[in-house]
Amino acid sequence: MIPLGLGAEFNGAVRATDYSTSGYVTTWKAGLTWQPIEDIRLRGTRSRDIRAPNLNELFQSGTSRTNTFATNTAVGQYAGATFRELTTGNLNLDPEKADTLTLGAVLQPRFLPGFSFSVDWFRTKVSDAISQFYADDIAQRCTEGFQSFCAAIVPDPEGVRDYFVSASPFNFARVKVRGIDYEASYRVPLDKIFNGSSSNLTLRGTATNYLENTVDNGISVPVDTVGQNSGQSSTPDWIFRMSATFDTPTYSVTAVGRGVSSGTYNNTYIMCTTNCPTSTATNPTINSNHIDGTFYTDLNFTAKINVGGADGQFFLNVTNLFDTNPILLPETGLSANSTYSDLLGRAFRIGVRFKTN
Repeated sequence: MIPLGLGAEFNGAVRATDYSTSGYVTTWKAGLTWQPIEDIRLRGTRSRDIRAPNLNELFQSGTSRTNTFATNTAVGQYAGATFRELTTGNLNLDPEKADTLTLGAVLQPRFLPGFSFSVDWFRTKVSDAISQFYADDIAQRCTEGFQSFCAAIVPDPEGVRDYFVSASPFNFARVKVRGIDYEASYRVPLDKIFNGSSSNLTLRGTATNYLENTVDNGISVPVDTVGQNSGQSSTPDWIFRMSATFDTPTYSVTAVGRGVSSGTYNNTYIMCTTNCPTSTATNPTINSNHIDGTFYTDLNFTAKINVGGADGQFFLNVTNLFDTNPILLPETGLSANSTYSDLLGRAFRIGVRFKTN
C-alpha cells in the first residue's frame, strides 16, 4: 500500500509463472482507493489473471462413446447417421487470460454507527478460453461450411459406426461477464435491553445483479445467458443472501435466506403458441420458457459449554428449513443448476466442539 496524499492510496502486485506444460505468463493487479471524507471511500482495481489448463484438459487419455447424430442438428449425410466419438486431452493448450475491471464505493455514514453499504461494478473479459465441441456441434458446423470441422469427421476405420469423430479441447472462446455487487450490514448493540450484557443484532445482505454473460466461440452467434436458470455456465439475473444474527456472551442464533431470481430455460428459445416460426437447432420454439427462482432458509444455533473444565461449543444447524425444491428442468424434473440449488432437501447437523490447549 502506497499513500499518495489527499486520502488516496495505491496498491499493486505482479507475479511471474512458468508452467512446464503451457509456458510463461505474467499476472498483475493495480488498485486505487480514495477517501475524500470519513463517510465515503471510492475504489477501483484493474487486474490480469490466468487459468492454466488442468490435468484432464491436457492429458485425458481418451473417452469413447457411440451415438446417433441428432436429426434436428446435423443435415445431409450426417442426419441420423451413427458415430463413434473419441475425446482426448490437448498438450498444446495455453492458459486462459482474464482482464478484470472493478469500480466501487463504500458508504459508512457517521450519523448511523454500525451501518455499512458497498456497491461494486465489475467487468471481466476472458480470451483464449478453453472449450470444446462434441459430435453434434462438429457435424452442425461442418454442414454450415466450416471445413476445419469436417476434418474431424471421417468414416469409422473400425467399422463400428458410420463415422468416427475426434474431439479435444482447445483455446478458442471469448467470455465477457458484467454485473454489480451489493453488500449492506448493520450492527446494533442491545446492551440496554439485556441489562448491560454485550449482546448484538447483526443484519447483513449481499446480492449480485448480472448484466451480461456472453460466450463467443467465433463461429456461432454469441448468446447472453444472463437470466437463463439452466446449465452450469449460465447465471440468474439476481443471486442474493441475507442473514440476521442475535449474539450474546453465551449463545448465538443466525437465520439465513438465500436464493436466485426466476428466469428462462434457454435464452435462444423462441416462445410461441401460434404462428410459430420454423424450429431450428439454433433457435428452437417452445410454448413456455420460464423457470421459477428459488428461496431457501437456514437456521443455526450455537451455545458455549464447559465440560470437565474444557471450553466447548454445542451447535445445531438446519439447512433448507422448509424443504424447498431445487430448480428443476421442465422436461426431465432434474436439477437445472446445482450451483444455485439445494439438492439434498432439509438437512440437520448437531454436534459439539472443544478447544485444546
